[in-house]
Amino acid sequence: MIYSHFWRTDRTGWETRFYIRESREYLQSLTANPVVQLRAGIIFASGTILVPVLARVEARLYESWMDYHRTNSCLCFADLIHQDGIAISLYDTDLLRQLWVHNELRPLFELAMREINHVPAWGAGTFYSARYQAYQHYPTAEMLWAALTPNGAPVRIHLGEMRR
Repeated sequence: MIYSHFWRTDRTGWETRFYIRESREYLQSLTANPVVQLRAGIIFASGTILVPVLARVEARLYESWMDYHRTNSCLCFADLIHQDGIAISLYDTDLLRQLWVHNELRPLFELAMREINHVPAWGAGTFYSARYQAYQHYPTAEMLWAALTPNGAPVRIHLGEMRR
């Protein structure tokens, strides 16, 4: 699952949406209104703040790791504080479905922004090392999903020396 800062098709402004690439057969097998759940967390590791976002669409689980200091990601964090809904685009080689869910992640992104403002900027290498550290604690997306709470309740996980 990836994310992007995107100009809305109705031309009313920018938003952040998530994209899930999946087989056409699976996407066509989804019900008309598939159950979609989102969970996210704030993970402190090696001087970095990781924000994993997980999406469960029916029985399948997808993950994305948001890096505030990646190009345009700061805009995505701001979007996820202000948008009422989150678009999830499902595609194989073409866009097949567009799902919308209520943005229950707003409190988490508000907290993440406050925390990020107190930490020196990190580079991509540091981010990937921190994510590797997180994978040592949560080797599967299912294990990370279980550690996060539903309904956007902020979860703070400390893996390394950085404590706030």
